[in-house]
Amino acid sequence: MEIRYKIKNRKLISHYLFFQESFKGFKPQSSIGIPWGGSESGDMGEPAAKRTKPLSEQTNRIVPPMSTSVSGGGPLAGLASVTPIKSLSPYLQRWKIHGLVTNREELRAIKSKAGKDLRIFSFEIADKNGDKIRITGFDAEADKASTQIQQGQTYFIANGAVKTANKQWNYTGCDYEITLNRTSEITPSYDDKIEKPAFRLRICPLKDIPAHNGETVDVLVIVTEVGEAVNFTSRTNKDLTKRDLTVVDKSGTETQIILWGDVAKGFDPEAKGQVVGFKGYAVKEYQGGYSLSSGFSASEYVLTPSLPEVAELYEWKDGEMGTTTFQKITVTGGSNLLTNQRPLRLMQSLRLGDNASGAAEFVTIHADIVRIKPENSLYKACPSPDCKKKVVDVDGSYRCEKCGHTTQNFKWLYLLQSEISDGTASVYATIFSPVADQIIGKSADELGNIMEADHNEFMQILSDAYLKPYTFRIKAKSEFYNDENRMKYVVMKAANRDYATYNQLLLNTIAKLDAITV
Repeated sequence: MEIRYKIKNRKLISHYLFFQESFKGFKPQSSIGIPWGGSESGDMGEPAAKRTKPLSEQTNRIVPPMSTSVSGGGPLAGLASVTPIKSLSPYLQRWKIHGLVTNREELRAIKSKAGKDLRIFSFEIADKNGDKIRITGFDAEADKASTQIQQGQTYFIANGAVKTANKQWNYTGCDYEITLNRTSEITPSYDDKIEKPAFRLRICPLKDIPAHNGETVDVLVIVTEVGEAVNFTSRTNKDLTKRDLTVVDKSGTETQIILWGDVAKGFDPEAKGQVVGFKGYAVKEYQGGYSLSSGFSASEYVLTPSLPEVAELYEWKDGEMGTTTFQKITVTGGSNLLTNQRPLRLMQSLRLGDNASGAAEFVTIHADIVRIKPENSLYKACPSPDCKKKVVDVDGSYRCEKCGHTTQNFKWLYLLQSEISDGTASVYATIFSPVADQIIGKSADELGNIMEADHNEFMQILSDAYLKPYTFRIKAKSEFYNDENRMKYVVMKAANRDYATYNQLLLNTIAKLDAITV
C-alpha cells in the first residue's frame, strides 16, 4: 500500500509540473511510469504492449486546462500551453506546438510499397528553444497543408500522429516526427513570431560516424578539397546536381561529404581550408566506406560559424594538422574485424540490424561455411567494369537496363547463398564478389565456365569451401519482402581465422564470466 501511494503521488506531481509554464527542461523519469516519457512503459510502469485499453480510453486522466484565446484564433484556442518540441512523444495525447517553418518541400507524387499512388508534403519547424521536428501529410492532408505552410512563417500546430523518426530521411535530429491527419489543426501565429534559431551543433567527431549509420549528425570540420558541381540525369530521369567535398577533423579522420541540389550549387568553391559546420547530414554506408550526405534542401552548413570550437580548430589546422596521418572510415577495414564480435545466437537474440531507423549494423562472427546453395550461385552481369547489374537475355544478346545498352557478351558474378555456423546458431548470408572469389579460390568467370562444362566439378569446388575457419564481417539489416519483415545478412569481408586473436577473445570472455557473482 505504501509503495502504491508513493507512486500515485509522484505521478500527480509529474502531471502537475507538465502543465505549468515552467515546464521547460523538466524530464520525467521512466521509472515512475510517465505515459509521455521516453520509455516503452505506460501507467504504473506497465509495458505498453500489455495495456488492455488505449490511453485515450483510460480513466482518471488529468486533462490540461482550457483557454479561450490563442494567437491566430480558431479551434486551437482550447489548448492554453505550448508543448516544447523536445517534450513530444507518442504517449502525449493532447499537444500544441509553436514553431517557425525552417524548411518546406514541394508537394509531390510518390508510390507506396504496395504500389499505390500517394501525394506527400513535408516541412520542418523550429520552436523558440531551437528544437526542430519534421511534419508530413499525405493526400488530402498534404493538399491542405501545402497551401497553408509558407517558408519563414510561424504557426501553431495541434493534433496528429507522433511516431519514431525515420532517420534515413529525417534530418532534424529529433527522435520523433509528426504525420498530419483529419484532426490536425494549423493556425498562423501573427502576434507571436519566432525568429530563426541561432546556428548550433551537437558535434560528432568524424571517427564516430559509423556508430550513427542511417542517422543524421552534426560535424565541425576543415574542408581540404572542393569538387565541381556536376549535373547529371538519374536512372529515374531526374535532373540532379552533386558536389563532393573532402573533410578532416581533430580525430585524425578523413571522409567525403556529398552535397545535393541547391546545397551543391550554392556551396562556395573557395571554401578549401576553412572551418565549416555541417548540421543534419546523413551518415551513409556505400561500397565499404562511410560518407555524409546532405538532404536536397533540409541540411544546413555555415562557413566559419560563431562557435567556441572554431578558433581551436583553426589553431590545430595551423599546427598539428600538417603532421597528422588521416584515416579513412571503412566498413571492411582491417581494424573493423576486431569490433563488435558476437556469437550468432546473440546476434539473433539482440535482433541486431532490426531497428526503427532502418540502419544496418555490422558484426564480427567467427564461423564456418556449412553449405552453399548451388542454385543461382552465379549470375550473368553487365560486362562494363563498374556495373554489376544483372543482364536480360534478349534473343541471344544481353541488355543492361542500368547502362541502357545491349551487348553480345556478359561477365559472371557471385551471388552465394551460404549457411554459416559458429556452434551457437546458423544463418544464411549472401556473399558477393569479390569476397566470394576469395572464399571459392576462383574468379566468378572461371567457376561459371566450369559450371557450364562439368556440373560435378562445379559442385566439388563449392564443397571445398565448407568447414574452413573464417572470421566474417557481417552486415545485418531488416527489410520488407512480400509485406513481411525479415533479416538479411551480407558478408562484407572474410579472413582466415587468426587463432592468437580468437583465443585471446575466448580467454577474455571466460574471465568476464568468472567475475559474475550469483
